[in-house]
Amino acid sequence: MRKILTERLEAFYRAHATDKKTLDVGSRSGRHSAFFPQITTIDIDPKAGPDIVADAHALPFPDASFEMVLCLEVFEHVKDPVKVLSELRRVLVPGGTVLLSTRFLFPIHEAPNDRWRFTRYVLVELFADWKEVTIQDDTQPFTAIGCMLERFAWQSDFRYANKIIKGLLIVASWICMRLDFLVVAQYGDVGKVSRIDSAFTTGYYVVAKK
Repeated sequence: MRKILTERLEAFYRAHATDKKTLDVGSRSGRHSAFFPQITTIDIDPKAGPDIVADAHALPFPDASFEMVLCLEVFEHVKDPVKVLSELRRVLVPGGTVLLSTRFLFPIHEAPNDRWRFTRYVLVELFADWKEVTIQDDTQPFTAIGCMLERFAWQSDFRYANKIIKGLLIVASWICMRLDFLVVAQYGDVGKVSRIDSAFTTGYYVVAKK
């Protein structure tokens, strides 16, 4: 069974697929090359097999080197998000596009290098100097709950009936994913003054131009 997040991320990649010159930051083994064929991959870990071993805080490229930069499921792991975002902007051509995805309601992952969680409002501030910024919620509430249940199953072992409990969690996750239609309104406060699109999202997808 494929993870919920994997399917949603691939839909995001597919929607923005291009043959433009692309830099993939934190790419591991070039897992996005099917959607971005003209890609250069970097990763801080040489075992990941990138084209270039490099740190996102100091990209080894001249200014305006790429038409598109990917920073997918990496932002929550870096030490200095502001510095990294500055580097992504620097290596983009004027009018170039950054695609960024990051987690919000999500368990610890890639421990011990899991450092940050970002709200929509922080992302708006971080991208204040960019153009044509869109920030998309990853999930609605029941799917977010389903994703957490799925990750609970994947990332836990249980004292008794381990496989059975994991199976029940996966079934509960599958059911939750089909219940978002039940939610008719969400709010950013318990007093229900600030109505928002999603108070319970697993993460965000950002598309912005330099």
